[in-house]
Amino acid sequence: MSSYQNPSIRIANLQYQKGDFLEAFQTLQTAEIELDPQATPELWLQCLRIQLQCLSELEKFGSATAIYAKLSDFAKTNQDLGIQAHLYHVLAFYHLQLRELDQTSSLLTLSIQAATSAQQIESLARSLMLEVYVNALSSEQKWDQALRSLDKLELINRQANLTEIEIVGGLMRAHIATEMAEHETAATTLWATYEKAQTHGYQILIPSILFQLGRLYKNRGQKNQSQIFFDLSLRGIDPNKHPRQYRLIANEAQLHSSKTSKLQYDFVVSTQEGTVQERHLGVIDFKNQHLLLDLALLFLRNPGQRYSKEQLIATVWKQNYEPNHDNLIYVSIKRLRSLIEPDSEAPRYLLRDRRGYYFDANLTISFEHNQETSV
Repeated sequence: MSSYQNPSIRIANLQYQKGDFLEAFQTLQTAEIELDPQATPELWLQCLRIQLQCLSELEKFGSATAIYAKLSDFAKTNQDLGIQAHLYHVLAFYHLQLRELDQTSSLLTLSIQAATSAQQIESLARSLMLEVYVNALSSEQKWDQALRSLDKLELINRQANLTEIEIVGGLMRAHIATEMAEHETAATTLWATYEKAQTHGYQILIPSILFQLGRLYKNRGQKNQSQIFFDLSLRGIDPNKHPRQYRLIANEAQLHSSKTSKLQYDFVVSTQEGTVQERHLGVIDFKNQHLLLDLALLFLRNPGQRYSKEQLIATVWKQNYEPNHDNLIYVSIKRLRSLIEPDSEAPRYLLRDRRGYYFDANLTISFEHNQETSV
């Protein structure tokens, strides 16, 4: 059943295409209340599938256990092959996010068998796409098997209009071609995929395509061209709205923005985007740990200044200090060091003496948006 038969899911799909993952998730939560899994199982499963995708993109997959429980309960009551095909590939997506590849593969086998018997084209295509990821993530990197799944997907797409899967399939084919040093194939595939994403409004996939072009030029030894595409890909991503995509791209590209000269600093801080980049570690992912980020920014803005336990509790936690706060401070400092220090067991940035905790005054720190620079 098409998502376009439900206005809320249609809106959520459009929000997802644009990269508005939080808005899409909230729309789907409202839609789910109106859906009866027994009366409209396909729509209900689609609603949960896209919710899982949103949680993955928002890096909040720890919240997905409640959805998994609903899917597991539903699996006990429905025996329709077509519905099972859909259900199994949604469950497979869940396990894939947890990198549980054996469970993912078992569920995909069940989904493909049920989809083939019930002639459920979309479920078959989505399961084949997930199969590509399983083979790519495997420690053996089974490129040949992944390519066979992509070939099957191309045959399916000649009969069905599954644009999103076709674009993602193009990205994966180009990724594999890049890994196999088939550079011309990768370039041709990426530009064709880019045009399709532009034409059909899949804006959130465009940064990933540009990033793959950056990787391609990097593998060819063309560093300047590679840098251009890495920069373009990051410009299209909001680290707050698209945390997973930003983390994957920024970490591999080892930059935060086009200002590569910033790498001369020990730390580069973007106050507008709430990100911190360390010279060796790259962009540090605070994963919505706002108090830790506040603690880091306090030290980064005031290198050399000592902060007593009383001052830290008052400034960061907005409370009056009590002795039972000592453990909170100790744990928070330890967690912050694990994020920002190349070697947290031998810290060189966040130090302590009898007057309190402080950042080394000799650090070089650049603040991108308000032009503060501390040297």
